[in-house]
Amino acid sequence: MRHFTITFLGVCLAAVIALGAVDTSAQSGRRRSAAPSQGPVPTMTTDDLGPGHTAAPAPEPDATAHSGPIEWVRSFDDARKSARADQIIFVDVYTDWCGFCRMMDRNIFTDASVRRYASEHIFVKINAEDRGDGTRFARGAQVGSYPTLLVYNSAGKLIGRQSGAFRRPGDFLDWLVLTASRR
Repeated sequence: MRHFTITFLGVCLAAVIALGAVDTSAQSGRRRSAAPSQGPVPTMTTDDLGPGHTAAPAPEPDATAHSGPIEWVRSFDDARKSARADQIIFVDVYTDWCGFCRMMDRNIFTDASVRRYASEHIFVKINAEDRGDGTRFARGAQVGSYPTLLVYNSAGKLIGRQSGAFRRPGDFLDWLVLTASRR
């Protein structure tokens, strides 16, 4: 009877995880921020990394689209100085050891639609553990988990914050466009 109970519980747990009903982010080793995020929280969970996970295909870039990689600015102060009134400043606060940060670099920031959007705005990448400007910025912004995604208007006012990674480029762009509309 004991073997049956353990097996049954294991099968139930596997089914729940496969359906995405359990937030497994605590198992990922990342710290979570107590600050509430704005809008839906499409964070990456470990069940998204397994076999069978497929993302929606990226739209084909048009001939005028920005085709190169994102041109990241490494200083928030530099970004503020160069921002035009019609631009937002997006900040990706990351660490070198963060697996979800690397996943965003591989799967989100390489997407043609995201690159096109980034070419029209200012994208900043800040290492929270560089023991310099990045560390000071992360402390000042009260970043407690990685990645933390911040959106500022051109005047440097925070208009959006998201702790955690996005699953698909489309979800990231939807959040970013909605957040930018709050300028």
